[in-house]
Amino acid sequence: MENAEPEEPQKKRPHLDHAETARSSTFPINNKSGMGKKMCPYLSRDILWDILFRLPFKSLVRFKCVSKTWNSAINDPWFVKSHHQKQSTKGNNKIVITKGRRLFLADIESLDVEEFIDFPSELQLRGSYNGLICLTDRSESEIILWNLLTEDPNYIKPVSLQQDRSRYSYQGSVYGFGYDSNNDDYKVVRFSTFFYISRGITPNAWVYSLRKSAWKEIEIPPTFDFIRARNGVFSSGALHWLGESFLDNRKFIFAVDLQTDIFRKVPLPDSLVGLKTSLDIGVLGGCLSVTSLLPQHGIWVMKHYMLKESWTNLFSILAYKIARPISYSRDAKKVLLQEEGNMPYWYDLEKQKFSKLGICGLGWGYCVVENYLETLVSPSGYGAQEKLH
Repeated sequence: MENAEPEEPQKKRPHLDHAETARSSTFPINNKSGMGKKMCPYLSRDILWDILFRLPFKSLVRFKCVSKTWNSAINDPWFVKSHHQKQSTKGNNKIVITKGRRLFLADIESLDVEEFIDFPSELQLRGSYNGLICLTDRSESEIILWNLLTEDPNYIKPVSLQQDRSRYSYQGSVYGFGYDSNNDDYKVVRFSTFFYISRGITPNAWVYSLRKSAWKEIEIPPTFDFIRARNGVFSSGALHWLGESFLDNRKFIFAVDLQTDIFRKVPLPDSLVGLKTSLDIGVLGGCLSVTSLLPQHGIWVMKHYMLKESWTNLFSILAYKIARPISYSRDAKKVLLQEEGNMPYWYDLEKQKFSKLGICGLGWGYCVVENYLETLVSPSGYGAQEKLH
């Protein structure tokens, strides 16, 4: 990190207005133990920033207890965002898995479980981004945005559905969770399907803004047909789902731009257009991906978003079920794949062999897997926190 002079404009440095800060260019060190009495009781601002930027997330959480000033510095939005950007260049190195009432946070290489939580009731993982995860209970009566590192939840009241249930029957919902970088806002998208006797199946869509602490309904294009019941995939500022036409079973990808909250269709690779085969979507290496079962079990990535010609068939895998990619290994020689609801597994690109994941305590059964990158972002710091009663 480059050094900055104390007189640098305040907008480029977090503002720390505490009585214990003796000088604007220094930070006090808590030295209550009496050890190191000859040590200077102050650190220069630039030295402290340099130290903090090098520290891992868990150390920063512990160091909030050093003093009120350190706590304020570490919680400052400028530092949180800058530290996250610096750490995110190292890539995802963890996965979060939910299975029934259990949640696991594991290192993607060693598979060591770093966090294990046994909830009182079953929760469903709806998405993960920037160190925040989105959860719902089975009845969808509450939505939780949660930072596993800081244990800082934000409880969201679900959007109110129509009250006159005699006119329709509720068919279910799918969710997506992502980030609007232009407005520094985290958003939840919910699609709900209703069956009306008078007009058949009707979808509705809402977007929740964490910064505004509010839901708003968004318009669904008339060409919208069927959405696959999977979590939305976040890439290039938009959430993506796989859709299917009721008339001819044609597959397509549609997206919700989280900056504008507007729908758009994303073109498929030419060789997959109109093909009656199983498809799935994901993110690999930061790019939107598509997995096709036929004509070969191939994984495609869109190297330049919304540019149809940029779809590239990276590789094919020897498998009989459709699987979506989750992440590369750190050496990029393996890809972590998951068939819907099943345990993820590694696929060695050179040897073309599979290897199972052995996560202690996970066992077999339906599970949801998402990438996880640690962060200091506070979900309750964006809007008014709802409390459960």
